[in-house]
Amino acid sequence: MLDLTVGEDEARQVLAHWDVGELLGFPGERGGTANPAVVLDTAAGRFFLKRRNPRYSAPEMLRHDHALMEHLAAKGLCTPLAMRSREGRRWVESEGETYELYPYMPGEPHDPTSEAQVREAGRALARFHRAAEDFDPPLGKRWPRYHAPALTIEALRWALDEPAGRAPGAAREELQRLLSVAEGLADSFTDADYAACPHTTVHGDWHPANVKYRGDRVCGIFDLDWATHQPRLLDVADGVAFFAGTRSRPVDASDIRSLTQPFRLEPARTRAFLEGYRSVLPVRPDELRLLPQFLLARWLWCRADPMRRKVPREEAIDYLLDGIWGPIEQLLQTDVSHILLA
Repeated sequence: MLDLTVGEDEARQVLAHWDVGELLGFPGERGGTANPAVVLDTAAGRFFLKRRNPRYSAPEMLRHDHALMEHLAAKGLCTPLAMRSREGRRWVESEGETYELYPYMPGEPHDPTSEAQVREAGRALARFHRAAEDFDPPLGKRWPRYHAPALTIEALRWALDEPAGRAPGAAREELQRLLSVAEGLADSFTDADYAACPHTTVHGDWHPANVKYRGDRVCGIFDLDWATHQPRLLDVADGVAFFAGTRSRPVDASDIRSLTQPFRLEPARTRAFLEGYRSVLPVRPDELRLLPQFLLARWLWCRADPMRRKVPREEAIDYLLDGIWGPIEQLLQTDVSHILLA
């Protein structure tokens, strides 16, 4: 399990690499389920200190992400730009860890009751895609297919060998059913289908915890760790699930269980998101017809990946199965395509 805390002594030691003065305190805002991060005050103002997850800390990944930040900043997008250290780089290595420091970007969290903010989330995503269209990335971050059914199948087969907290027989039955869904998706949504979709540099993790608003306008877009060259429908599917989808409980961005709780597609909110996106960038109907498959692949991966990395092993199966069938059953209904294509 990853340590998601950044302590005062750690922050004080790392801050010496930037010309921001002494550490004055922590206003209390922390975030992330993958990268430990904290808002802090210094003599020079308020900043956001991020300790990169080792999965995303290779030098070639850092060069890619910082080149993208510079590209988007030049286009006027409200994305972060890591500050240069005293040594002139946009990251610092200390005690075997990698850190970035950003100017703090104020704003309000997403209001899940606001259809206007859902529509704006679609527009903001399209603005991101349009700004990234001519980005020429440095070598080193050409990642394979995201949320690939084959990887979900591998994770589910792993789960079949794990002890379940709930009734083992019932859990195994559910796992077998899930495996059948994932295998069916692998057959109907092939690598060739995925590769044929229009590609761009995507955000890769488009959900409410990674944006801030001023009124009903997105004023901050954060967390580019997953940004790489993929089908743009990947981000559109995230937007439909995480912005347009409704949930029974408020989302806590620091809790993976809360972030990946079941969602339900609502026609009005889904149309609002897609209309917002299409007000900036056109999307062909034949492209949108694959959106249910992207959504299903994403939802399965939302549970299959954290199951092995972000929850205690003894809780993995219960976490995986908790409420997983609601979105699956809705996405497998034929009328979902009418919601998405309206």
